[in-house]
Amino acid sequence: MKGKPGFIPAHTAAVARRRRNNNESMQNKTKQNNGNKAMLQSAVNHALEDVPFILFSSASLAKYEEQKKKVISEYGFLPKRSPTIKDGSVLPRRFEPVSPYFYGKPIEEIENGIYEKF
Repeated sequence: MKGKPGFIPAHTAAVARRRRNNNESMQNKTKQNNGNKAMLQSAVNHALEDVPFILFSSASLAKYEEQKKKVISEYGFLPKRSPTIKDGSVLPRRFEPVSPYFYGKPIEEIENGIYEKF
C-alpha cells in the first residue's frame, strides 16, 4: 500500500499496539512468576530446616506390608488404587500445594495423611 512517507495504515498500527501490549504483559508475568518461585523456594527451605530426611527402609516395608494385611483382614480385599495417578506423574490439583507438614516424612506417613484428608 503506497502512501505518504511515514504513513502507517490503521490496521498495521493496531497490530503493532497489540504486539507491544502482549510483550509488556508477558514481561510482567515473567517477573511475577520469578517472584513466586523465590517465595516458594524460601518457604520450602524454611520448612526443611528442622526436618530430618527419613529413607524408605526394610522396616518401612515391613510396616507397609503389615498395614496391607490389616486392611485385607478388615475389609476382605485391598481397595483399588486410582489408575490416573502413576509414579512420576503430576499430582491432581486437589493434592496441591503440598503441606510443609509432609516434608521429610516417610512415604507411608504421607500416604496415610492423604488418605485421611481425602
